[in-house]
Amino acid sequence: MVTQATGRRGRAVKWALGISLALNLLILGAVGGALLRSAGVGPDMRPARGGPLLHGYGAPYMRALPAEARQAVRADVPGLPSRRERRAHFGEMLDALRADQFDPTTVSVLFERQRETALLVQSVLQDRWLTVVSEMSDAERADLADRLEEMMNRNSDRMPAPLR
Repeated sequence: MVTQATGRRGRAVKWALGISLALNLLILGAVGGALLRSAGVGPDMRPARGGPLLHGYGAPYMRALPAEARQAVRADVPGLPSRRERRAHFGEMLDALRADQFDPTTVSVLFERQRETALLVQSVLQDRWLTVVSEMSDAERADLADRLEEMMNRNSDRMPAPLR
């Protein structure tokens, strides 16, 4: 059981944990959004009023892959919590935020768990992507590069320009 911090130090820890939670949610959301976008799910991702859209770095790489390769990369990702588990995690966060005595340590632990999950999923997906691409022929990799470049040029307002 976590003891509750008091005084200035306790408030600072609470704020730090709250900020950590927000960052973890952003990371988890980015990974989930990239997975959904690569699967063709979700709203049109055009930025409102011409502002920049923050894409995860992995999304363009996944979208450029042929459909069967995307499926191979995304198949049975270990460490990815089920929808039920994610709901439970958010429920724990809601409970922590609504507690009579806010405990930043509890929130920090929840953020750390989310961060570890997001990093694990990202690492697994990157490794799988590299494996799939490594098994491609030179012509298939050239096609992949062409699709990626085409996507980046077509969506230049939403993606960074290719490095050349």
